Amino acid sequence: MILRRGNFNLYGLVITLPYLTLILLLACYFIDRKGGIDSLAGIEREPHPKMDFGDGDNRNYDKRQNYYGNVTTEPVELNVSSRFVLSGVKKMEKEQGWHFSKSALSGWKILETQRFIIQSDAIKQNTLTVGFYLETFSELLCQFLTTHKDIEKRKVRYFKSERKFREFAKVKSIPTATAFYDPEEKEIVICDVGNVTDSTFISGIFHEATHQSLDEHFTKILPLWFSEGLAEYFSTAKFEDGGNYGLKVGGSIQTHIKTLKDAITDRRAIPLKRLLKMDRNGFYGDDAKLAYAESWSLVSFIIEKMVTSNSQWIDEVLNGGLELEGLEDEWLEYVYKLN
Repeated sequence: MILRRGNFNLYGLVITLPYLTLILLLACYFIDRKGGIDSLAGIEREPHPKMDFGDGDNRNYDKRQNYYGNVTTEPVELNVSSRFVLSGVKKMEKEQGWHFSKSALSGWKILETQRFIIQSDAIKQNTLTVGFYLETFSELLCQFLTTHKDIEKRKVRYFKSERKFREFAKVKSIPTATAFYDPEEKEIVICDVGNVTDSTFISGIFHEATHQSLDEHFTKILPLWFSEGLAEYFSTAKFEDGGNYGLKVGGSIQTHIKTLKDAITDRRAIPLKRLLKMDRNGFYGDDAKLAYAESWSLVSFIIEKMVTSNSQWIDEVLNGGLELEGLEDEWLEYVYKLN
């Protein structure tokens, strides 16, 4: 007997109910694979044990900034994948004896690696990934800069929440930064972008780690063109092919190249004599974008064209070793050939 009321078919409902239940269960399964029911409600939870490599919104990380000022650069293409990073983290964590401990801050943890102490409220695997990037980058600095040596473990603060990061940056009078180095605390401060293999996130870490290393190893205040130029130069570091977790440096930054060539064509380029003596107001003022671009290109030019086997090249450059006569013409020729 089939009971009907209007268009309601009870028999049909009974027949289709198991199928509807199956569809609902499958939907819940796939939603959970994408981050869980909580993610649909805007609730953050820590996936375990897989790493959070989601697409993310990158939280405006296309505009990389630091404590010196603001500059927009183009992300560098990095040979990095989630599988590569997971393998590197596992290898380095085991070989170097990394370990976690509780932080005095509620909800935070501390990861201690070979060279870094990372205080973080981000998920465990993302924190490990940041440790992997920093340790690998430090190996590059040790090979490249003879002045680089391990003195004591360096500090890093890694925020999961963009809002809390912004509040912290505002206290430091850096309200618009997305990553910065705090020279007072000698601490790198970064914010989780959701996708830890995002190229701009990684290059931003390399940029700030360069500032931290320079600050640690030089007692005198470095010229801005040199500190920013070298930080930009090392921000182009990318993982070598072959899966050996090494980094190679010296890639191009297309936005800088365009800025440079446009300025030269329009006769707006900053003369090197003025660039080398720029103070903070001048460097981070209206011409900041051009100052960063010129500094990056000048450091690249010095390293690629002038540095050979001389291990003391940094000391020579900082102690007046740059002879400006003829240098500007050679540098301009170098810039014209950049692509």
